[in-house]
Amino acid sequence: MNRLIISTANDKLFIVLEYKGKVFSVCNQAKMHHNETMLPLIDELLKQKGLEITDIDELGVIIGPGSFTGIRVGIATVKAFRDVLKIKAKGINNLDYLYALAKAKDSSIDTVAILGSRDSYFVGKYIHNRLYKYERNLTLEELKQVAGVSKIAMFNSDENLPCLQVDDDAKILLKVLAESKDETLVPVYYQLSQAENEKLKRGEVEILTANVSLLVRICQTHLVIIFNQ
Repeated sequence: MNRLIISTANDKLFIVLEYKGKVFSVCNQAKMHHNETMLPLIDELLKQKGLEITDIDELGVIIGPGSFTGIRVGIATVKAFRDVLKIKAKGINNLDYLYALAKAKDSSIDTVAILGSRDSYFVGKYIHNRLYKYERNLTLEELKQVAGVSKIAMFNSDENLPCLQVDDDAKILLKVLAESKDETLVPVYYQLSQAENEKLKRGEVEILTANVSLLVRICQTHLVIIFNQ
């Protein structure tokens, strides 16, 4: 089984290739430029091994949480490959991947966190034999309460927290992919992007039940076309 995994949800662009049981990877730290560097790096990695994208049997992608734009870029690319090649593609939750990385480094870790926007955190905590993922971002103080006295595993160190920093690992990413059953490739955002928040603020509307009096007032200031049914 030949597999290709794309991780664009974090600061680093991380691409993993498994070919005939051997594992290869490439990492690019050009933060927030994954859309520009991803396809050339995939092409370069495949060419180094004398492969074409048609040699891939299965795809994987980090579906979030993490960078809003990065998640969309990664999922869109994998969906395009999947549809053209007619092969299986599975999603990997970034918190599951982070937890697997942390456990390989320190078995006592039970809390993982990814820095989100506006000083908030995507958080997962291992409870009752599963990783519980909070469906909204937590504040710094909430994260501290969740973690207690334990260290928190993170991709990037945080001076505000007692954290264990972990790095990408190709073999662990492949292991998490093998355990995944998610073929929906639905992005995991847990929050609206800043752009979407601003759009909603600009577009706030009040919804009222229509009646004759309200319709007359609207017609006085706007051109209204009415369809009779």
